[in-house]
Amino acid sequence: MEKGGNGVRISLLAVTKDRVEAVRKAVSHWRTLKGKDDELVVIDGDSTDGTYEVLKQQEGTLIDLLVHEPDRSESDALNKGFKKARGSFIKIITDDDIFYPDELELAYAAMREHPDIDILITGGERAVVGASGGKGRTINYQWFDEKTAVNSVESIIGLCGIGMIIRTSSLARLGEINPDHYLADTSLLLKAHCAGADIRFMRVKGFLHLYHSWSAYSQNDKRKQAYRRIMRDFGLMPKGKLVRALQHPKKALSRIGRIFIMREPVWDGKLIG
Repeated sequence: MEKGGNGVRISLLAVTKDRVEAVRKAVSHWRTLKGKDDELVVIDGDSTDGTYEVLKQQEGTLIDLLVHEPDRSESDALNKGFKKARGSFIKIITDDDIFYPDELELAYAAMREHPDIDILITGGERAVVGASGGKGRTINYQWFDEKTAVNSVESIIGLCGIGMIIRTSSLARLGEINPDHYLADTSLLLKAHCAGADIRFMRVKGFLHLYHSWSAYSQNDKRKQAYRRIMRDFGLMPKGKLVRALQHPKKALSRIGRIFIMREPVWDGKLIG
């Protein structure tokens, strides 16, 4: 079993701010994700609604390192966590999504078996959470096959960072996320792609991403502006969905298929790259 220099296997990294109700629920879920050789690092962006007090109660037991200070953005908070992570791998988790421990263990094992992989992304599902708290129908999210070029700009801009596992030693080469970028996962993956990172996809269902009213994908105008800025900052030309569909019709049809066709994840030992 591969461990970091401090005997830590996985660094679970969560960032949060003013999310006391979500954090109260997340604490028990985080406990199911943490193995005996893992650590949990939580970056709290100077919460004032009681979030920090809830987290503080878990410090030293569930939470191994708790940072409570202002940050510029989620990207800035993640950068802080990257610097403090001691594990061989970093698994970014959230305070409002569901992760599946057994599938994550398969992904960790794949990272150990393939030391050249810098970032591994699992499949997952997404569901919209209504005002009453109920979940709508779940649909497949980012499900690739052997014909997909995962490590390409076209694929990366649509990937969900919730399924991402990062090799800690690769961060020195990949560098930090731009703290002014709103979509942290897109920025990180594009930076990794431009740095020549080995990014792979694993066909297991590692998460259920819950869309709330405050989620980035629910704030469509803000998300589009953030996407355009990231593309410009990387010297890339932003493209609308119609343009992408016309240029890559097979990928567009594949996305539609993933929305309407439910498939059980199949792990066949192949890492798609």
